[in-house]
Amino acid sequence: MTTLITVLKGGGRYDATWVERLARGVRRHAPAFDTILCLTDLPLDVTGVERVALRHDWPAWWAKMEAFRPGLTRGTSVLCDLDTVFTGPADALASPGLAAMEDYFHKGRLSSALMRWEGGELDFLSTAFTAG
Repeated sequence: MTTLITVLKGGGRYDATWVERLARGVRRHAPAFDTILCLTDLPLDVTGVERVALRHDWPAWWAKMEAFRPGLTRGTSVLCDLDTVFTGPADALASPGLAAMEDYFHKGRLSSALMRWEGGELDFLSTAFTAG
């Protein structure tokens, strides 16, 4: 099971159009993904994308922490920001293993814009963040 996860938080600069664009790119360039999930607090009707309600009202990009909540996915999961554009073959993203891209603005630091993990490997992030 391979799942691509994205987050659409209301009140920001993104809307369902961005989810549709990302999903279209994934279907075209990364068909190895079985499922596309969008964690959101907004209504969403995008073909091929499963809407999952956000449980917390965390501000802005902090809502991405919900991608790590226990039981959300099984198998390989990839968190992908809505402003990501797939321009060529990307099935390698669905390969098993822990990976994260380097932050474009802060060299040597990890970015949450594109991250991959297995099963419950990173559940502790959501659990610790929720505990405050």
